[in-house]
Amino acid sequence: MLMDYKKIQILLEKYWDGKTSLEEEKTLRDYFNSETIDKNLIQYKSLFNFIKKEQKIKINPSFSIDLNKGKVRNLSWKRYLAVACVFLISGFFIWNFNAEKTNHDIAQIGEIENPEEAYQIAKEALYLVSMKLNHGTSKASEKINKVKDINRFIKYKK
Repeated sequence: MLMDYKKIQILLEKYWDGKTSLEEEKTLRDYFNSETIDKNLIQYKSLFNFIKKEQKIKINPSFSIDLNKGKVRNLSWKRYLAVACVFLISGFFIWNFNAEKTNHDIAQIGEIENPEEAYQIAKEALYLVSMKLNHGTSKASEKINKVKDINRFIKYKK
């Protein structure tokens, strides 16, 4: 019994680290589904009983998923523009609301008299927004490419 306890303890440590093989996990399941479990390990019995019950659940045969049907809709440029405007306006209001709560010494809000200076400030602000949007777009594009790779892998496995 002592040897079983040490062996199971080692297997549990490997299990929690995600380093067990399928055979080792079967050993753990068999141990915790048996009648003789060490009193120090009894707390894990409910977990392995739960796993055993969940493995018996079968998917309804009428259930099916067609991964090829999920198409991305093409939005017109007007919809993109409308969405971008909503985000910019809401972002402005959120930023403005938060700016009122912060220390006013950080940024002085005022009217700019020189049109060239106002144009330059607006140009820099729009450039910053453009850079942030491009960064977000590239991140989204990477994620989409990963999903496409997964879909190709799934199609290949069929």
